Amino acid sequence: MKYLQSLILISVLVLAPSAAWAAEARVGKTFNLPATANLATNLYALVGDLNLAGPVMGDIFTAAGRTVITAPVQGDLFVASGNITVTGPVYGDVRVVGGTVAIGDEVGGDVAVAGGQVHLLPASRVDQDVLVLGGATIIDGSIDGSLRAIGGKLLINGAITGPVSARVDELVLGEQAVLSQGINYQSPQALVRHVRAQVSGATIFNQLSSRLPAVLALVGVWALFKFLTLLVFATFLYVVLPRPVGAIVTTTLTHFGRSLGAGLATLILVPALVIILSLTIVGLPLGFFITCLYLALLVMASVFAGLVCGAILEKLFRRKKEYELSWWGVLGGTTALFIVSLVPIIGWLVGIVVFVATFGGLAITTYHLITKP
Repeated sequence: MKYLQSLILISVLVLAPSAAWAAEARVGKTFNLPATANLATNLYALVGDLNLAGPVMGDIFTAAGRTVITAPVQGDLFVASGNITVTGPVYGDVRVVGGTVAIGDEVGGDVAVAGGQVHLLPASRVDQDVLVLGGATIIDGSIDGSLRAIGGKLLINGAITGPVSARVDELVLGEQAVLSQGINYQSPQALVRHVRAQVSGATIFNQLSSRLPAVLALVGVWALFKFLTLLVFATFLYVVLPRPVGAIVTTTLTHFGRSLGAGLATLILVPALVIILSLTIVGLPLGFFITCLYLALLVMASVFAGLVCGAILEKLFRRKKEYELSWWGVLGGTTALFIVSLVPIIGWLVGIVVFVATFGGLAITTYHLITKP
């Protein structure tokens, strides 16, 4: 759990300073930044494919199907993506969640990564600490700070200056492994060590009775991917559409009971209406349109629910008379709702109520837009 909490906390902290910066927002199928171009501001991108061959002078926040970065990034890197490849230097921190993650150059700050397959390539060098939650992790590069890892298999074949701690299913020290401050690990089995691997300091082994870490790693990757994707979407909406976002949040909270009722009614009645319409050829196209709109609202409600929580938190802690939303509300609300939703029963109920009310607020707003003359 401490690894999950650390990743969440670090992710939120890295977002906070960006509020005062200018930003470039991109949404679409692809976004390509050629090597002959450069970006002088923060980049917010919701795309299928992100390819950055030109330098970025600010931070990068993206949710994408595939992300490839081959140019320098002066700020921090914040990515939720199916496939992530970073072969350009990042002078700030790296916070990424993905199916496969490969880092192949210098990172000036910390690295926090969750992925099914994580690989620090031989050319990589991390100047500070590394935190990994992965199904299979390979460390071929060098780490000047500490390494903490949880997951399935961990292969270390590089130099690590700081202490190493791991809770993994399998641990292997390769031929090029150099651990300057020893290792403390928990695993069902003892590590496999190449004869040329170098370990200075103590090697502490606590045997586990099960292979649960690998399962926990996969569950954790999925949960973090969901959280970071929601956080990126929420941030993007706040940057691009601050007024409409604020209006929807205010509508939901000002008439919370009505929004909750509308959400329940829409969740139940719309599927029934679609089934009825689908029984006739004439009603089939309309049913398809309503289904697409219904699914889109469900996705948007997942994002807006965090924004609604953010507005509630801002009113409570900043003692505002009206519901307002700022950067801290976006980050704090999304994070708070995610954490609360992890709590069994009570947390689940809170999450469901907020989601349904937000869905209702979106449904009401959409209805007014469609019926507006």
